[in-house]
Amino acid sequence: MRIRKIAAVVIVLLGPYFSLSAQSVSIALDRDSLLIGQQVQATLSVQAAPESSVLFPEGQTFSPVEVIKILATDTLAERPQLLLEKKYLLSAFDPGEFTIVPQQITINKRPYLTPQLNIYVQDVAVDTTKQGLYDIKSFIKVANPQSSWPFIMGALALILLSVVAYIFYKRYKKRASTAIDLFEETLGIFESLKEPRDSSATHQTYFKATIAFKHYITSRLGISANERTSAELLLLLENLNESRHYEIAAENLTELRKTLDRSDLAKFANLSVETAIIREDLQLLIHLISQFEQKKKAEIEAQEIQPKQRKSKKKRLLAIAAVAILLLGSFGVFVLQEGLNNAIDTLTFNTSKRMYESEWVQSSYGFPPVQIDSPEALLREENEFVFTKEPIDFELIVKVVFDENQAELDFRAKSEAQLNAFEALGYNNIIPKGELFTSSNNIQGYRSHGTATNPNKEIVHFEHFIFGGPKFSQEIILVGRANDRWADMAIDRIIESINVSTEL
Repeated sequence: MRIRKIAAVVIVLLGPYFSLSAQSVSIALDRDSLLIGQQVQATLSVQAAPESSVLFPEGQTFSPVEVIKILATDTLAERPQLLLEKKYLLSAFDPGEFTIVPQQITINKRPYLTPQLNIYVQDVAVDTTKQGLYDIKSFIKVANPQSSWPFIMGALALILLSVVAYIFYKRYKKRASTAIDLFEETLGIFESLKEPRDSSATHQTYFKATIAFKHYITSRLGISANERTSAELLLLLENLNESRHYEIAAENLTELRKTLDRSDLAKFANLSVETAIIREDLQLLIHLISQFEQKKKAEIEAQEIQPKQRKSKKKRLLAIAAVAILLLGSFGVFVLQEGLNNAIDTLTFNTSKRMYESEWVQSSYGFPPVQIDSPEALLREENEFVFTKEPIDFELIVKVVFDENQAELDFRAKSEAQLNAFEALGYNNIIPKGELFTSSNNIQGYRSHGTATNPNKEIVHFEHFIFGGPKFSQEIILVGRANDRWADMAIDRIIESINVSTEL
């Protein structure tokens, strides 16, 4: 009897210690490596007495990986104890080798820690023949059937053809205007007539010499001399000497008179002239046309220096005018096709227009996922996904936030929080307007939109969309210049593409 009492006292005193020693916690992963975006299942197991109070971790406690979903607790009977299991769906969005911190499980208000686990997150393989891709981002091209490039290329081609045609025209004109030099031709005739000839051919020598001399004066000096008699020709040269300052010496005019008299006698009376005298007469004619040529060239150069400059300037002006007309014509056709504003934006390489006409990306972000179209893929920055275009102050932000203390999502509170965030960033003159909003897949949410003045003193248009439910919220924030129609078109396109899921 005494032994039984002692045993009962021992059991009462040591029972709690046996109970504590029988309690245990563990953690297991269904695999120790995964690709970015894939999910892995973590199972927390607890062995405890049936009457024990067990609390599993809640929220984002599996740092640095993220908790995607928490499943219900399973209770398994393992008499005299119970086996409790809690499963968590985890995922990671950055490659590398990570260590999951120990998880705290509370049993009868006493904390227990699980062992830490290592997990390896692999980057997505580029070679799709060996491994499939995940979370494929498809590209969507904005419809732009009326591209401006054909008009620009057409204008450039037209200008190039015009330049080539002008070059060929100048070469052809230069060739056409190039003739045998009249002075050299006349000298050649006189030199050939100096050769010894039969005395009976004297009249032919003087005939050819006077014809060549008159032809030179007519063609080079611009004075009709072909049909003039010798006396008329002498009178013409005397007047020419006085009016144009050719400075023909008096003795040369006297000798020319004698030469012309001999020429008339040789041609009409068959006068025979010695060869030496014929050569002297031809040499006199050569001397006179050489003097005429020298004075004519000096006169032409004096008269053409300024006209050449004016002509060169005129040619440049004509070329500039031709190019300007071609460009204006091409621009006019482009304007008729695209409209004035679009044409100006294209020629000035408007950043907003180039952003809107770029290759758009359709992708999902966060969990529960928010699917949206954007000019470029959003980049992850801590708990947000962000796209910015600095030169035009365009910004797109997508964020999914979990809050275990949030029983119901308060849309107005979230909207006020974002307005306060704008103010903290330096925005002022904020004029918001709130209303209900339905996404493209018929999910009800809340929309806050309006205008504000950003820190750069520019008026911007902002949009704030809120979706979600108990314990989580999904937000989309858009900011663009208020007077930028391309930014407005980009915002409208993004809004039309919003597709959200509110299922955990």
